Amino acid sequence: IIFFIFAQSLYLCAYDIHRGLINKEALCLLLVSEKPRKLHHLKTREGMMVSMRIAWGCCSISVFKGFPSTFTLGRGHAAPRFFKTKVSLRRLQKTTKGNNMIRKHLLFLFALFILAGKGFAVSFKIEGINYVANGDTAIVKGYSVIPESGELSLPSAVAYGGKEYRVTAIQSSAFLSCVEIKTLTIPSSIKYIDSGAFENCVNMKKLVLETGNEILDIDDSAFKNCKIEESEIGRNITKSIFKNCKTLKTVVLNNISIIPFSAFYGCSELCSVKFDNVNKIDSYAFEKCEKLVSFDFASITYLGDRSFSNTGIESVVLSNDLYHLGIGVFSGTPLTNAVIKGVITTIPASCFSGCDKLSKIEFPETISVVKKNSFFWL
Repeated sequence: IIFFIFAQSLYLCAYDIHRGLINKEALCLLLVSEKPRKLHHLKTREGMMVSMRIAWGCCSISVFKGFPSTFTLGRGHAAPRFFKTKVSLRRLQKTTKGNNMIRKHLLFLFALFILAGKGFAVSFKIEGINYVANGDTAIVKGYSVIPESGELSLPSAVAYGGKEYRVTAIQSSAFLSCVEIKTLTIPSSIKYIDSGAFENCVNMKKLVLETGNEILDIDDSAFKNCKIEESEIGRNITKSIFKNCKTLKTVVLNNISIIPFSAFYGCSELCSVKFDNVNKIDSYAFEKCEKLVSFDFASITYLGDRSFSNTGIESVVLSNDLYHLGIGVFSGTPLTNAVIKGVITTIPASCFSGCDKLSKIEFPETISVVKKNSFFWL
């Protein structure tokens, strides 16, 4: 039935193209990221709309008015991998080659149908975890059973129906309020974690992101209200997932070069950060980590604005390769001594503002400008 309906809609699209009912000309095939897309429609010159939706094995077609003049065909909500094809063709002029044009467009639309066929998906459950698979990839959709130990280790690949699927994403709210999870391990195959995926998992004490080379695109609310105390992160992540996490105490960073914006902002119990090759710390990364009293700056070449403001840092020896020192980096800390090195030429505004215990500081010869309130303390 789905095949018949969709084939009929493609024929009608081709017929409308031949009649000159489509407005503009632009044809593009776009590969897009692993995030949800919803709208799939075609608007004719008369304002009528043919809408098609393919979402995990479901196809629906309707005709209505008042939407933008584009036709979008793609895989549905929360697809792990999908394409989006946008077609908008200029009104065709009636010529003696009209029949050839019909044939060409029918062939083109048939090719679209073959591509769209990849959007049909299969759902299954393995070891208590629900998956939706499409093509050669799968996403984690939810769960029914968590191991009694509370240690959940998601697989990098699953096999079903004689075919293996690579697990690449975790759907929104997949483990919402799952109090059974105590330790969570996420494989390097996961590329995207949607909003609230592990929200309110209040008994989760340890999070492990396995080592990998691909950046993990993760929504900043993925671990909202979790009570994580220990974390091992093995690859770069796009956003802060621990912001204002009041229970986090220790962090181990492996294979990471950048600590992102506000990564550990407000983690008032954080007292230990270990890493191997971090070289850039973005703005507000450790601001208000009041129990963080020491940090190894030997490999750090970039310090963003207020990255260590209002922490418990007592002594600082910066890297010889430091090239950027942000505004208010160490403001409000109990620093007693600081050694500034590197190739910087300016001490930025409020850099050591409020450091009323600072008694010794060393500058490189390259410093030529000291900005306003750099050493203003209350």
